[in-house]
This record gives sequence, C-alpha cells and structure tokens, in this order.
Amino acid sequence: MMNETEEKTQASLQQGDLDGGEEVLSADPILQMREVAVRRILYIVAGLGLPLLIGGSYAVWLQGKTELIYTYVAVYLVVAVTAFLPRIPYQVRAAIVAFAAYFIGLYDLITVSWEEDMRAFFVVFPALVALFFGQRWGVAAIGLVILSLLFPGQLLASYLDPTLWDPNMRAMRTGGMIVVVVMSFILVSSESVLIEHLRRALRAMSERAASLRRMQDDLDQQVESMRKLNYTVQRRVMHLEAGAQVAQELGSIFDPDLLLERAAFLISSSFGFYHTGIFLVDETEEWAVLRAASSEGGRQMLEHGHRLRRGEGMVGWVLVHRQPRVALDVGKDAVHFANPFLPATRSELALPLMVGNRLIGVLDVQSTEEAAFDQDDVRALTFLAAQLAVALDNAIRLRGEAEQLEATSAFYRMVRRLSAATTAHDVYEAVMTTLAEYDPTQAILYLRRRSEGRLQVVAQFQGGETYFPRQEQAQEGMASLFHHLFDLRQPFFFESPEEAKEDAVFHAEWERLELGNDGALAFIPIAVDEEHDAMLYLLYQRRHHFTPLERRLYIAIADIAGTALARAFLLQEVEETARRERWLQAFTEELMSLFEVPLLAQNAGTILLQRVGARGVRVEIAPQLLGEQEESA
Repeated sequence: MMNETEEKTQASLQQGDLDGGEEVLSADPILQMREVAVRRILYIVAGLGLPLLIGGSYAVWLQGKTELIYTYVAVYLVVAVTAFLPRIPYQVRAAIVAFAAYFIGLYDLITVSWEEDMRAFFVVFPALVALFFGQRWGVAAIGLVILSLLFPGQLLASYLDPTLWDPNMRAMRTGGMIVVVVMSFILVSSESVLIEHLRRALRAMSERAASLRRMQDDLDQQVESMRKLNYTVQRRVMHLEAGAQVAQELGSIFDPDLLLERAAFLISSSFGFYHTGIFLVDETEEWAVLRAASSEGGRQMLEHGHRLRRGEGMVGWVLVHRQPRVALDVGKDAVHFANPFLPATRSELALPLMVGNRLIGVLDVQSTEEAAFDQDDVRALTFLAAQLAVALDNAIRLRGEAEQLEATSAFYRMVRRLSAATTAHDVYEAVMTTLAEYDPTQAILYLRRRSEGRLQVVAQFQGGETYFPRQEQAQEGMASLFHHLFDLRQPFFFESPEEAKEDAVFHAEWERLELGNDGALAFIPIAVDEEHDAMLYLLYQRRHHFTPLERRLYIAIADIAGTALARAFLLQEVEETARRERWLQAFTEELMSLFEVPLLAQNAGTILLQRVGARGVRVEIAPQLLGEQEESA
C-alpha cells in the first residue's frame, strides 16, 4: 500500500496538481507526502467541519455557552481559508492545522477544565507537529503542552474551580498530565521511527527507480538503435531491390531514347524522387544536354532544349570532376543551379555515367526534402548509375550500328548511282535521292561558278519531291553568306537557330537569311574543281541532333558528290571539245573540196549558218586572193 501511495503521490506531484492546482517544487518525498497530508486534512476538516460547526454551535447554545459559537466559527473560517486559498506556504498550512488542535485543547482546558476532550487535543498537537515538521519540533510541541498544562491550565483551572485544590484532584490532574506527556512522547517517537524508515525506504525506492529509469533509458537507446539499424537495413534492401528491378528492366531495352525515358521514370517512382534528369555529353564534351526527365518541369526543360556547360551547376561540376556531388541544402550550396522549372527542389544528387574511363552523361536526382540523400543513397544510386551507363552505352552502340547499316545502305546506293553518272544532272538527282532517305525537311544544292561569281540553285528537295530549277539565283542573303562559307571550306551543323545566331560566322548574316525560329541547320561545302564549287544546305523543321555518324555521312556525300561533279564537268568539257573538233574537222574537209574562192566563201557562210545557228554570216575575201586566183587561171 505504501508503494502504491507513493507512486500516486509522485505522479500527482509530477502533474503539478495536488488536489488544489498548486505546483509542489520540493524534491523530498517525505515533504511531498507531508504536503499532501496537510492538504487532505484541511479538505476533510473544511468538508466535515461545517456540519460539526452547526451541531456544536447548537449544542453549546443549548448549554448557554454562546461565546463558544464565535470560537468555532473563527476556527472553521481559518481552516477553510487555509484549505482553499492558493499560494499559501506549506509551513503556514501545517502550523494552522497543528495549532488548531492546540488552541482547541487549551480553550477546553480553560473553559471546561480537565475533561478528556482537552487531553485528546493536547496529545494530537505534538503528533501533528512531529508529523509535519519532524521529531525536534514534535519534542518542542510536547514542551509547549507541558508548560500549558502546568501554568495556564493548573493555575487558571484551580482559580476558576476551588475544589480542584483538593489533593486528590491535584493527583488526578498530575496523572492526567503525565498520561498526555507520555502518550505524546510515544506518538512523536513512533512517528519519527516510522518516518525515518519510510524515508529510507523511499530513498531506496527512489534509487531503484532511478536505476530502472537508467536501465529503461539504455533499453530505449538500444531499441532506438535497433530501430534505426532496422530502418537502414530495410532502406538498403529496398534500394537494392529497386536498383535490381530498374537494372533488369533497362537491360531489356535497346532503344536509347526509350531507355532514357524509362530509366528516368523508374528511378523517380522506385526511390520517390521529385525529379530525375538524365544528361548526355555532346561531342565536344563542353555541354551536358538533357535527354530525359521524369517531372513536369523536366519535360518543359526538354522542350526548351535545356543544357548545361562544363562547370555550370552540379551537372556541370560532375562533367568536370567525374565524381558524385551531393547538395543536402541547395539554398546553401554555391554550385547548385537554381532552375526555375524545378522550384520545389531542396536537395540534389548528381552522379557521373561512366563506361570505363569514358564519361557519357550525368544522372541528376532531386528531392523536395532537405538532407534527403545519405551515404546509402549515394552508394545505391552510384551502383545504379553504373548499370544505366552500361545499358545506355550498349543501346547507343546497337542503334549506331543499326543507323550505320541503314545510313550506309543509302550511302552505298548513292555511290553506285554516282559511279554511273555522266552528267551534272545525274549527280544532282543521286544526291537529292540519297538525302531524301535521311528525312530532312528541305535540302538545297547550290552551285557557284567562280569566274562569274554567280550562285545558282541546281537541285532542291522539299515536301517529298525533288526539283531541278534552271537559272534560279540564290537569295541575296544566302549568296553573301555562302560566298563567305566557300572561303572557309568547313561544314557547320546547328541543332537549333539559337546556336547559329550565337556563332560568329552566322551572327552578322542571320537577319538576311529569312529563316524560321525552329529547327536544325546544316551547311556543307562541296569542293568541285577550279571553276566550280557547291554548297549543300539542310533544314529540319524541328530541333534535330546531328549524330557523329550523320555528320560524317553528310561530309562524305559532299566529298563524293564533289568528285562526281568534277568528273561530270570534265566529261562535259571533253565532249564539248570533241564536238568542236569534229565540227572543225568536218568543216575543214568540206572546204578543202572547193577550189574557187567565191564558191568557198559562199559555202563557208552556209555551213556556219547551219552549224552555229547564227542569224547571219559575213565572209570577206581579200582582193589579193582574187588576183592570185585570176593569174593562176
């Protein structure tokens, strides 16, 4: 029962509600129990005292002792106020409870002399003092009771009642006083022993409770450690399972575009990321171009052709250092690129996509939580990035081989056609037919005669059809630009008009080109011979990525086309020369059959009219020729 009482008492004290709402700050359990006892006594006296007050007042009123009514009322009011008035110190409450018994006993001693009620109150008073204040104060209270019984009690009682001077009565009073003192000493001593044992028991119990609390704290720490360890293990297992699932699914995809799109989606959904972006390095290794993204903002970035330069943002940092980089708080990371399409990003992790010592791209994952990536995340995603890099490299190689087969098949067909071409028109047709298989929106072949400085459109592919215009001059802006490009003799490939505008060569001429704002551009010069050169102009309606294979093929087409054109022009020149020589030979043979000068002149004019197609011919004969012919005749 004592343990249960103590536990309830301490629980009540910890809540700061000891039946009166007052917070007890003492750490001594005995004092806490004393405070509880004082309050309970005050509440009991206040509760039961009212009917006792009424009954006692009526009894003394019947006895004609009305002055006692005021005394009872005064005592009750003091007890009630002490019980219910907050913020009264414990010492005051305890003193009021103890001295209430003392003053009642003293009053009874004075008014009704040595009756038993008085002795009961005098016995209770030291017991209460010892209970509330300790053994020393209890002994002092016994001394006060002895003094009260000797002087005010004996003298005043004997004065009011002369019969009390009788020796028998004095012996009886002395015996009663001894009984009161002895009972008081017994109660005070018993209380002291009990309280001391209780104090020791409470101290031992407190020490055991403290030990249990320490053990509980240690156990809680171990449980928390086990919980964290279990969480870490589960997280690792989830990451491994997610990585294995992603790697397994990606290993069966051989289309690089589909692989990138699927990888971005699977990584975000499996790991719960806000955004996953996959960048690929361009041929110059100066730019990381976004090729796949899982978030809505990422898809908008794809539409805008998002890319980052070396050293720009975390992706650019990885492009330079080829190591993972983590930003646990992007607001405090100086390298982080604040992307307006991803405003909710709070932490970011960028990892290199490495195949051997070759960097092919960067995996960028972002989270809406701060410090979302720990070492386990970095390890798991690094392993996944390595698998993604291998799968992506294999897919790119397979597509490259397929594209090479497809592209070179068209290329070889063009070579066969060009090998049989004997005229420039045959070359134009073979080039346009080959370019149509690579699906540009528009392809134009320009030819320039250096001696004339004239730029002419000789072939054009657009809308699935090929045209061969005659005597069509290039636009003024194109002519000015192409004359400059002919001098540079190098190809230019631009994935968007913005790239062309930024180029120093095209910036000045851009406004005069009258081109659209979308699509890719390519300008490929064709060296022909000393008199001719050509330019191949390609236009795509939308943004187009020129792969290294495409660029090599276009350049190869231009080289072979230039050689074929040079051969065709040479054949044309040879045929023209042979035709002229045949004509001169026939003309000479026909004239040699004539011996009269006038007839020779007349026939020569007729032959020239027929052969040359002139409107008229005038033949003049020197007079001396006519004179020589007459003399010979």
